[in-house]
Amino acid sequence: MASFDHIHIIINSCVAILSISFATLAVIIVMRHTPSSFSKFGIMIRMHALVDLSIALGSSTTMPRVFPIDWSAIAYFYGPCRFFGSTACFIPYILVVGGQACTVFTLLASFIFRLMVIRGRSPTTFDVCWLICGIALPPPVMVSNPIFR
Repeated sequence: MASFDHIHIIINSCVAILSISFATLAVIIVMRHTPSSFSKFGIMIRMHALVDLSIALGSSTTMPRVFPIDWSAIAYFYGPCRFFGSTACFIPYILVVGGQACTVFTLLASFIFRLMVIRGRSPTTFDVCWLICGIALPPPVMVSNPIFR
């Protein structure tokens, strides 16, 4: 069983390095090379790229393995967070789960933005901020609720 654990850690480490590298590259490209004609939609692209980077960072520190047991789940963490205690693993894991929820709702907000454009309405910066704050941010805030207890 120990060899499986080592293989799991090696695979997770390789994927973590790649995902952090690509997410960082995406953030840099989006920040520097988004055309001015895309400035309003670029806000949503930046948000999505930053969420992807936070998911990659959180996953690399936790390296979770979840075991389903009946209607419950047990999470075991292989990442470096395990050397600092359960709270050090819990907070990045909540970041990952909240980020994944945010990704889904960011796609919904992006769809609504595009629908507004198709219908002939030019979204303002306020509209974009409302879409992000009203649709994309509430799910991760609800997921992160246990952190603040």
